[in-house]
Amino acid sequence: MEKEIIMTEKELSYMADRDFLITKFSITQKIARLFNQARTLLEREIETNPFPFKSAWIENHPKISKGENYRLLPYIVLDYPRFFSKEEVFAFRTMFWWGNFFSCTLHLQGSLLNRYKDALGKSLPGAPRGIFLCVNHSPWQYHFERDNYAPTHELTPQELAHAFEKPFLKISRKTDIGNWAALPNFAAKSFRLFLELIG
Repeated sequence: MEKEIIMTEKELSYMADRDFLITKFSITQKIARLFNQARTLLEREIETNPFPFKSAWIENHPKISKGENYRLLPYIVLDYPRFFSKEEVFAFRTMFWWGNFFSCTLHLQGSLLNRYKDALGKSLPGAPRGIFLCVNHSPWQYHFERDNYAPTHELTPQELAHAFEKPFLKISRKTDIGNWAALPNFAAKSFRLFLELIG
């Protein structure tokens, strides 16, 4: 027999609250505008950076997407530059995770990771504070708990070795939601730092 459905007073209150969802829609629109500003700054970084970008990485149009359930909370992401194939990934992801933070992540996989592995092995142990390395077995987790991201300045030799044994590598930075106005510059600076780390 199906269990009886019971609504709590809190749930009933939220069900009747139209204002929250209207405000959420407004916030989502403004985050998308921030991401478009970030995209403009990222395009400038690509134009002025000597890093050897492949045309396929930057010809894919910037993509803003959103979802309602990353660990039960909504999120919005900007992927640019972005290149995903079965064998290779070169992607820079800017993410807003509702109630948590903004983050910027560089994801390398396949031959692209192999190309920059030596440079990363040398640069990550001395990377500036505030940069994190993914120590998880999955490339699709973005929270900053210790089982997913480790601060590079706290990496053990074993963690670093394990990260380089996986078929992907992700480095990331985050900033508080209260710093929302600085997000475009934060994204551009993160991208620049990550390119320096991969040489």
